[in-house]
Amino acid sequence: MCRKRWSVDISQYVDISILIPTYNSQPFLGRAISSASNAAADYAARSGSNVEIIVVDDGSVPAVNSRDIDPFRDPSVTIHLVSLPCNRGQEHATNLAVSLARGRLCLLLHGDDMLERDALSTLATPYSNYDSIVMSVAERLEIDARDQLLFDLPPFYNGNYFIEGLSQAKVFLFSGFLPCQVLFKRDAFLRVGGAELGYTINLDGLLWFKLSLEGDVAYQTAKVARYRRHSLSATSAANGSILHLFDWYATTKRMLDYAKIRGLCFEDQRPSIIRRISELAVRFSETTRGDSLHSENRTIDGAELIAIAAEIAHGSESGVLPINALVSKLNEPKKTVSLKYGFYARTVSYAPPVGAVPLSAYGV
Repeated sequence: MCRKRWSVDISQYVDISILIPTYNSQPFLGRAISSASNAAADYAARSGSNVEIIVVDDGSVPAVNSRDIDPFRDPSVTIHLVSLPCNRGQEHATNLAVSLARGRLCLLLHGDDMLERDALSTLATPYSNYDSIVMSVAERLEIDARDQLLFDLPPFYNGNYFIEGLSQAKVFLFSGFLPCQVLFKRDAFLRVGGAELGYTINLDGLLWFKLSLEGDVAYQTAKVARYRRHSLSATSAANGSILHLFDWYATTKRMLDYAKIRGLCFEDQRPSIIRRISELAVRFSETTRGDSLHSENRTIDGAELIAIAAEIAHGSESGVLPINALVSKLNEPKKTVSLKYGFYARTVSYAPPVGAVPLSAYGV
């Protein structure tokens, strides 16, 4: 049985909480701690405000201890270590971290990622100029296990903007931002019920969607974080299986259901969502026979395959359904299908949703 063990001092006002849920990330955790400490010290020096760091060890083996943290911390920055004696999952660790946070603003940094020194200063600036935002977002670099640069992607949007939340929510149906790119309001996180259980792979996409229905979004092209791609990560393992596409479909379906509960109708987006999932299947997959799934006349079949798989698998106990059965349902030739998921690097920046306003109009 898991028993909670933690102690956090709530006597001091904190402006920003950097939250680090971690599980077996010790090879990279020191670098995450060091980068978070540097970002916290930089923000405190510029703003005069306090920053805390909360590390939630979600049952790592061996457990995270002070030796994993102290050599990398800035002595001026408060760091709390919360230890869970068994693994409860990323959603639980995330929710626990936010519940313990004292900051009005929070940033989620996974134990294998890193922040740039000016990350908090960059992300916090829009909050002083625009009251209605609930999320401040900026860009990232992508690195490997040895800290070598893999990708310097073009910014998602072609400039710095304030974006109306409902408009950005429709974008989140198709694409999102990584946790290390987002500084969000803690009270908005709590209002939407936090990270939902059962959506581990794409929990951040669902969370950002829900938050964007609570207020507006500020976006900047500046690089504020370094996201690490490596073979030991849970994301890497998930990306190697069809379960990633199951989760993508289940998450977007949950977004539509959540919007409906809120009195909003995004059902007109459903065909585009299915099309998007189909394109992902086409882009990153092939059958074990070596058949290409790139021909136009296979696109709809690909969408149906993923949709049916997700519907059935998400409701099953195991979450896994033999792909052969799905192929049979589509009256396809009986064969074993293996979806191999890969990485697609963005090559262009997009125009923001209609109605977005340049940050410069608000003095940012």
